[in-house]
Amino acid sequence: MTLLHLVLFDNFREELPLWGLQKMELIKVKLEEYRTLRTESLQSMRNRNEILSFGTASVGIIFWAGTNLYASGKSIFSFYILLLLIPALCILLTYLWLGETERMSRVSVYLMRLEKQINKLIKSSQKGTHKNDILPSNIQHSFNGLYWENYLRTKPKKIKPRKLKRTHQMRYPYIAVLIIFYGIAVGSIIFSLSFIQIHEFWNYWYNYLLIGSLLLAVISNGIKMIQISLRLR
Repeated sequence: MTLLHLVLFDNFREELPLWGLQKMELIKVKLEEYRTLRTESLQSMRNRNEILSFGTASVGIIFWAGTNLYASGKSIFSFYILLLLIPALCILLTYLWLGETERMSRVSVYLMRLEKQINKLIKSSQKGTHKNDILPSNIQHSFNGLYWENYLRTKPKKIKPRKLKRTHQMRYPYIAVLIIFYGIAVGSIIFSLSFIQIHEFWNYWYNYLLIGSLLLAVISNGIKMIQISLRLR
């Protein structure tokens, strides 16, 4: 509902009975709540974009620092930067990014229910039981309701029944972001091995265990995060 509709409601307050006034006030309150939550959802979207921008730049700078240390003969520092620092940063960034995504999803689910409540109130106001219970004729049918959040969660007509779980909501960007950052983490661990020039490092079994454990932890955590993203509505 636009500001124009709210102004029209105010202009015709005297033509509405007490029942109608109470319902219009309730609609206005819910619309204000809807507008506030939409703003919060957009803020979460901006936060996600900032996390991606900051994360990509940070990983690039740290990787550049690690390779420069290797070129200056400090291969051990390069090894630990690529082995520990970059994977840890990638995991931290995905947690922050997915946290904002969950926040946005939580708001969207609430807005979906709020849309139904607002639409129900408006339809009941338009029907009425006698002529004084309906909205003024010039705005009676000018507003069809709020449907965006519900639309995102409806099944496209072209999707076959066996793919019933698919909706208009796009999930592949979520998965792509997680795959990119966890791929960087795994790649950094593997690439760090080329920086080790100390042959004694491989003479101890626990070093193999360390590398294997890190890879397993990163991969399993990535799979878990992807599963969480797929459950978001």
